[in-house]
Amino acid sequence: MVVFESYLEFGKIFLQFISLMLFVLSEIKIKLIFCIIFCVPDLIQVPVDPLPEDRARRALDRIDLLNKIRDEIIHHEKLDERLKLALPSLDMPEWWIPGKHDKDLLIGAVR
Repeated sequence: MVVFESYLEFGKIFLQFISLMLFVLSEIKIKLIFCIIFCVPDLIQVPVDPLPEDRARRALDRIDLLNKIRDEIIHHEKLDERLKLALPSLDMPEWWIPGKHDKDLLIGAVR
């Protein structure tokens, strides 16, 4: 275990550590940008099958739903009191607690 003589000594070592971490992260960022510039064009040449219109529409609808959950529903001021009104459903597993797990699902969906 390292014992520091003073807060100043600890501060100096901590700043050295932070500057080293920033240097390492900047090196990683440079390598990532280099890879994106020079490696991604190879990936773009992979043939992609066209997406049928109905599947594209369903994907866009799901994206719209997730955006609505993220932007409106999760921040609604009455969300908790409305979730208290949630009723059990036969479609859900036995362990599902209405309201509690519903909110957890909403939070997970916006991540």
